[in-house]
Amino acid sequence: MKSKTKKILADDGFNPELVLGARFEGVLRFPCIEAHRGIIVPDSLIPFTKIEKHGNRKAFVAEYEHDCFFGTLVRDPQGSIDAIKTCGGFIATDNSVYLNAPLAVQIANIYRSRAIGYFMQSHGIYTIGNFRGGSEELYTDKIFKIPPVVDGLPRNSIIAISPYGCVKHYDERKHFEASLYVMLDYLHPKVVLTYSHGADKILKTLRHKTQFVVYNDWISIMHGKEAHGIWL
Repeated sequence: MKSKTKKILADDGFNPELVLGARFEGVLRFPCIEAHRGIIVPDSLIPFTKIEKHGNRKAFVAEYEHDCFFGTLVRDPQGSIDAIKTCGGFIATDNSVYLNAPLAVQIANIYRSRAIGYFMQSHGIYTIGNFRGGSEELYTDKIFKIPPVVDGLPRNSIIAISPYGCVKHYDERKHFEASLYVMLDYLHPKVVLTYSHGADKILKTLRHKTQFVVYNDWISIMHGKEAHGIWL
């Protein structure tokens, strides 16, 4: 007889099956997205919901939009594998890490991103870790000896970031820039993929630390902007 118990999204420890076999890192034990032997820079970035119409082997799937739009992917990563494999790779989900959200919520959403990223990588998908700095407590040593936002991401490899919707105000821009410095100093990425041109001025001051490839956001692309990434 089948159980009539209904499963909710977080009733079992955030889907522990996603991180079977993972290596864990840091005081918060984030699952790790491992470095690749070779770096692949995608031609373009597309949302998960656009794969059927716009997906191709040169594009990587990237979720830089409101969480509700990629809820299906978060709830059922297993069911999303075949669709994602029609593209060239996957950027770990950008689950919301609002500056004014409780610290526990920010940590939980960073964990979700790492877990889903690891899961896709474990199924043979070229996966790039997503960095989102969050509030000061997470990207400084104010609480933790090592900033937990860098845990679970590969060193000397490739990382993805996005200032999209996160640099409209002075405080947002300040935190984005400060956390970006921390990420670069800890992880020393060889390439940083950047979704949207909202922080080009900041990035240009950091070109001595890494190489940035900047992509237009999806709305701009739909209004005729170039989809291909541009090296700064």
